[in-house]
Amino acid sequence: MKNLDLKLKKNIRNKEEGIMRTGELSAMLINIKNLQSHIDSSSGAAVAVELRMRLIGELCEKVRDELKKIVKEEPKGKYKKSDKYWDCKLEFLDQAIDHVFYKKLNSTQQKTLLKFRPLRNKLLHANFIKLMILLDIAPTGRHILSGNGKRNILNQPDVKEAILSIERNGGFKNFLNLANKVIGILEELILSLVSN
Repeated sequence: MKNLDLKLKKNIRNKEEGIMRTGELSAMLINIKNLQSHIDSSSGAAVAVELRMRLIGELCEKVRDELKKIVKEEPKGKYKKSDKYWDCKLEFLDQAIDHVFYKKLNSTQQKTLLKFRPLRNKLLHANFIKLMILLDIAPTGRHILSGNGKRNILNQPDVKEAILSIERNGGFKNFLNLANKVIGILEELILSLVSN
């Protein structure tokens, strides 16, 4: 155990190189545990959106047909791309739903869907630095004073700072509110399919 601790200390570069020490790393892990419920609820909301999108794919033949076109037009890659609504890349299903329903949505609904897409992707891939930028949240703890006394935000990417800044500035709450709006829009589309 002692050897492992020594290896960890050797592998973690010092602060001047931009990496945290073991004690700081432990504190960061505690912070993340404290934020876990926010991460869980936000991720759950993103998955709830995806579930409704896949349900639209199941219920709407036009979406399935559009999905097949989109997948067919995609350049051949290393992996075979599925054109099945339940197995395809979410971005393809997203495009298919967009092509079929975009004109049926009002401008507010269109903007809401467009705004949510990149946020969902960054949250679910744990890209908190980009999520912080997309949510227009400034880092809250990493400031330095310039020569003229103004606070300048340090621009070095920092996952710990990003996730703490998102939480401190209501980013998770904003994400959930937006997800709930998207869920409402998708449920309206689902109900319109069933009533037709």
